[in-house]
Amino acid sequence: MENAGFKPHRYTVAEYCSWDRHKHLPACQPGAEIPEPSVERRVNSWWCKIKTDYEYCKQHAVNPPACDPEGYKKPPPECLP
Repeated sequence: MENAGFKPHRYTVAEYCSWDRHKHLPACQPGAEIPEPSVERRVNSWWCKIKTDYEYCKQHAVNPPACDPEGYKKPPPECLP
């Protein structure tokens, strides 16, 4: 996220990865490729599919009864291209 211009709230990636409890994380490994933000990847994400496709929500949601058919008339702003 730092590569995309976002400012860290408290710690930079380097500071975060310097802690022993985080050194095992994939992003903290030498040569780790951090993906660039992508509108296409965001809009096609599991989260947006659950929030914009009622049938997909009923089949894949952790709590299918929470899939409200009325909620699909106004998808969340992060799921709009």
